[in-house]
Amino acid sequence: MLPHRNLRTLVTLALVFGCASALAGDAGKEADASARAEQFKKEMELADEAPDRDSQIAHWRKALSLRPDHPENIVIEYRIAVELSQRWDPKFPDQVPRRREALALYEALLQKYDHMKYYEKRCANYTWSPQLIVPRAAVHAGCLNRALNRDSRKAREYLSKAMGCLNQTYEKRKEDWANEPPPPEVRLDDPFGGPLRRGKWKVRLREWQERRKKAAEGDVFGPLEMSIVKAAVRQFGYTFGKQRSHEVPVAMSRIIQRYPGTPMAKVAHGHIDRAMKLTEKELYTELPEKELGIEPVLEIPRPSDQTPAHRTPEPSKPAPSRPAVPSPVAQSTAEASPRLYVILLGAAVVIVAAAGVILLVRKRRRAAS
Repeated sequence: MLPHRNLRTLVTLALVFGCASALAGDAGKEADASARAEQFKKEMELADEAPDRDSQIAHWRKALSLRPDHPENIVIEYRIAVELSQRWDPKFPDQVPRRREALALYEALLQKYDHMKYYEKRCANYTWSPQLIVPRAAVHAGCLNRALNRDSRKAREYLSKAMGCLNQTYEKRKEDWANEPPPPEVRLDDPFGGPLRRGKWKVRLREWQERRKKAAEGDVFGPLEMSIVKAAVRQFGYTFGKQRSHEVPVAMSRIIQRYPGTPMAKVAHGHIDRAMKLTEKELYTELPEKELGIEPVLEIPRPSDQTPAHRTPEPSKPAPSRPAVPSPVAQSTAEASPRLYVILLGAAVVIVAAAGVILLVRKRRRAAS
C-alpha cells in the first residue's frame, strides 16, 4: 500500500493534470471556433465578389454550414431565396429564376424562425433588417403559391401570417413607446452636466416626446415596414380574384375586423375608398397578368450599402496597399481572442504548479533517505 503522503501527492497531480487537460481542450475549441469564424467571413467576402448568382449562393451556403443555428443566419437564408426567386442576369442565361426552389426556402424559413425574437423597439431602417424578414418571407410565399400553384387559399394563409407578424410588432412597439420613461434630466449645475450634455438631453427628450405622440396616434411603423403592410393587404385582396367595386369591401373587411385601428386596417380602408370611386368601365380590381404573384410588390434591391458581413454583407472594396505582409505566426497571434490568451496562461500556471509539486516531493524523499 502506498504511504499516505505519496497517495496525497498522486491525487494532487491527477487533479492538476486533469485541469490542464480541460484547459487545453477549451483552448482547442476556442481556436477551432476562431478559425471557423474567419472562414465564414472569407466565404461572405467571396460571395460579394462572385461573378454570378449561382456562385454567390454557393458561397452563402458554405458560410451557413460554418455557422449552423446562428440566429442571424435568417438574413443569409432570406437572401438566397430572394436571389433564386427574383434574379436573372442576361449574361448568364442558364441561371433563370428558380421560383419553386425559392418557395420551399421561404416556407422553411417561416417554419424555422420566430418573428418576435428579432423585434426591436426602433423602426427597421435598412433593407436586410432581421425584424422585417419573417413577414416579408410570408408575403413572398403567398405570392408564389398563387402564381405557381394557383392556390389562393394557401396564399391567404401566408398573407394572414405576414399581417399577424406585423400586428405583433405594432402592438409591442406601441406599448414600448407609450410606457418608455423620460430620459433623466441633466442640469447645468450638475458636476457631470454642463451645456453640451444638457443639449444632448434636450434632443433625447424631444425624441422621447415624439415617440409618445406617435404611440398615441398608432404611427409606429417606418417606411420599410409600411411597404410590407401595403403589399400584404393588396395581395390578400387579389387572392379573391377579379372583384366588382361592391365586392372589394367584403375582402377588405376581413382585415379591418381582425386588425382594427392598425396600419393594416388603414390600408384596407384605403382600398375600399378607391374601389367606391370606380366607374362601370373600371369594375375589376386586379393586377395585370404579368404581375400576378411574382413578387413585384416586394422587389428587393441588390445590397449596395447594407450592414457589416456578420449580419448583412457589404460589397467588397479594393484593399488598400500595405507595405508588408505579416508572417502567418504574427497574423494568427494578432487574430487570437483574449479568452484564448487567458486559457493558455491558466494552462501554463497549472503546469508550473505541477512541476513545483513534483520537485517538492523529490526533495522530501531525498531528505528522508
